[in-house]
Amino acid sequence: MPFHTPRPTTRAALVALMVLGLLGSLPGLTRAQSTETSYLNEEYGWSLEWDGEVWAPFTPRSASVDLALRDDGDGGDSRLYFLSTDAWGTPADCIEGRRAEIEDEAGVDDVAQVEESGDDETSATAIFTLTYTDPDQADAEPLDRVNAVTCFALVPGEAVLSVTHITAGDAYADEAGAVEDLLSDLVIPEAEETATPDGDATEAPDDTTGSPTADDSGQATETPDDDATGTAEADIDGAESDATAAAEETQTAEAEESNPETPDDTGDAPDPEEGVEGNTYTSPTYGFSLEWDPEVWDLDLQRARFAGRDTLVLNAIDFVGYLYVEAYDAYDGDPADCLEGSSEEITADDAAEDVEPFEDEDGEPVAGEEDGVAFAAYTLTSGGTDAAAYFDCQTLVEGEAVLAFSLLVAIEDAEAGFEAVADLREGLDLSTVGEAGTGDDAIGTPEDGVPEETDGDATETAEADATETPEDEETTEGGDLAGVDGNAYESPTFGYTLEWDEEIWMVESATSDDEADTLVLTGENSLVTITAYAGFDGDAAACVEAAQEEIAGRDGVSEVTILEDDDGVPIAEGDEEYSYAYYGYTLDDGGDSEDYYEYVECSSLGDGEAVLQISQAASLRVSDQELDALEAVLATFEFGDDEPVL
Repeated sequence: MPFHTPRPTTRAALVALMVLGLLGSLPGLTRAQSTETSYLNEEYGWSLEWDGEVWAPFTPRSASVDLALRDDGDGGDSRLYFLSTDAWGTPADCIEGRRAEIEDEAGVDDVAQVEESGDDETSATAIFTLTYTDPDQADAEPLDRVNAVTCFALVPGEAVLSVTHITAGDAYADEAGAVEDLLSDLVIPEAEETATPDGDATEAPDDTTGSPTADDSGQATETPDDDATGTAEADIDGAESDATAAAEETQTAEAEESNPETPDDTGDAPDPEEGVEGNTYTSPTYGFSLEWDPEVWDLDLQRARFAGRDTLVLNAIDFVGYLYVEAYDAYDGDPADCLEGSSEEITADDAAEDVEPFEDEDGEPVAGEEDGVAFAAYTLTSGGTDAAAYFDCQTLVEGEAVLAFSLLVAIEDAEAGFEAVADLREGLDLSTVGEAGTGDDAIGTPEDGVPEETDGDATETAEADATETPEDEETTEGGDLAGVDGNAYESPTFGYTLEWDEEIWMVESATSDDEADTLVLTGENSLVTITAYAGFDGDAAACVEAAQEEIAGRDGVSEVTILEDDDGVPIAEGDEEYSYAYYGYTLDDGGDSEDYYEYVECSSLGDGEAVLQISQAASLRVSDQELDALEAVLATFEFGDDEPVL
């Protein structure tokens, strides 16, 4: 009987969804055609021209926004976000939806609608006053803000254009006129000329609007007081925020697979506020400290931190970009090896395209070593976004640990970003390195490289009652590991064979009884269970569906769903002979919560009597390396000449 491995195209879609690492939260450029003073939306045909001495386009933090403009005139204090969406069918619905979004946003209070105008068919406007307190700053003061929302009909009853003007409360009266002049140049074609492309009108899902949130007001002004208003614009598309949150929890480990010296990312991710006091960070493990300018950088609490690393993440205030400062045991403390591995975590990622050395004004690559710090910069694109990346590394503990800076910045802000990192490094104090203690014990990684998250209910595979696998599989043949011979396995009952790389996998258990054979392999960050058993009358689809129920029934698990690809299509397929699904869920271990995935596939065995079930559970943040490792195992899978014996 043939064995089906995961469909390559489907697996690629999953990887594209999850394996973004640091690149996952790079702000997207405005889509469609844009010049310095004009914009044309290719989906709906609307266009806009502006005065380049007053307005300037900028890169928002969500690729769902069609166009983002800021007032660059004297004393300007406005930002505008243009979004075409089919989340609402009428301008009136758009206004109501935007109000609901604003009211639900973290840090927003006292929302009041002070004015409304327009008709329900072609356009509607509402002005909301609110107070905003940056939820990421403990000492933040509440600030008065105005969100003025105007919605235009694009396709009657189907799609609208939402325009959100965000500014400080005391600046709205002065800024409103400039915005009104700008919108007078907005051109929206007749409805019959703006038919929505079939199935592809907009990326905004039905249950969210993708409109700017109150957090966007954090950078409504360019003045030094911005640090009190919050960080750079918050994510705009609700559904994309969820996908991005999951995506930002992942980081590729291609360098780790080929280099035993690469960092150990197992264990619990560090608390984003650990070691932070005001605008100073002290490494809990290594003892160094770093002070930043609060008018240039703002502490980020949302982006992924990786286990085994002391990590500080900062968002830029006056330009679009963010910085990781990480200290960890790896590369024998060698700066050059660290630079190669650290940069490959981004540049070797499938999401990064057109990676080239960043050149200075003389055409020379920005790379080298100075005062023990190895550094390099690159240009790249990701999801249509042009970006620059800067990396540097230095020895932190001789022969043991490194300190790495990794900056990702919009290409137009590269120079500002590089200078900001250089200035930040002046606040680095290494005189106290070693006072906090070093080594794996200080970091707290679990033994044997097995993450604590994979223990217990969270990674038990579908051997439970919900998936009809036998409860009693304690009987083994041939000792404690039935069917295992070194790095090879042959099912005692069903006859299939497979092999694995002993540097990647270790055998957790291997059992066999009259009805089921089960092999459990433990990887660096995942648990794989391969079991064949009588059940579901050999129906592979029923086997996969039951696995979802079993996952949902585990302690601490919530929000179980089938993950979707970039087009919003559930990553699941199959029939009675072969079926698979990529499930996503959130695991709460009583303290921290983390997003997980579980890949499940089932094949029919015998004559409608048994199934072969394969599952892999792991954190989304390590999905790339773990899926690759599983694929290598499945490539060795073979059935014997004899039919399976029940």
